[in-house]
Amino acid sequence: MLLFLMSDSWVERGKVGKNWRLYPPRAFVRKLKLEEGGTVLYVLEDGVLRVEPVPDPLELAVKAKKFFETTVRKFEEESLKEQHLWE
Repeated sequence: MLLFLMSDSWVERGKVGKNWRLYPPRAFVRKLKLEEGGTVLYVLEDGVLRVEPVPDPLELAVKAKKFFETTVRKFEEESLKEQHLWE
């Protein structure tokens, strides 16, 4: 049950379950693309609890825009140069 929508904010009422479990509304879960077993960050600030999704590092690495390109040969050459600097 959506109570009201302000600009980019959604406000909904929920309940605290057994053992103080918090169950976010399905619309919130979908909007944030949360998955079961995923990680969230809880922030308590001025009496307000904020829950933020923590992106999966592997998924970020796969989906992130690539900004550098190399080959195995170039990588090996650079590695050897660096190793010689420390000899």
